[in-house]
Amino acid sequence: MEGSMSKQRQHRDIAHLYGLVVLKCRENHELGRVLKQKGGNLVPMKGPGWLSPNPLTAPLAMRCPKCQAAGRRQDLRGSWDKIRAQLAELEADPTRGPETYLLGG
Repeated sequence: MEGSMSKQRQHRDIAHLYGLVVLKCRENHELGRVLKQKGGNLVPMKGPGWLSPNPLTAPLAMRCPKCQAAGRRQDLRGSWDKIRAQLAELEADPTRGPETYLLGG
């Protein structure tokens, strides 16, 4: 019983277990994250840049509140296919940790 409890309490880095891509603007501000769960499901995680309440059903486009506040307007579009490719690479080598995807770059 004690051995099973200790396994449950072990915390692992989420990026190493599933695959994580951090979405950023060209100024290196974090806009959101996409997590790949076991089974292949993509989960958009909370972030200030999402434009759609259900981003997986829309083209990938985000906003950067920090850049907008500074008067910079950026075209922050990207490709879900590129994110899926990055997540597949992470699945093949989970020791790499999270990847960064630069939108509009």
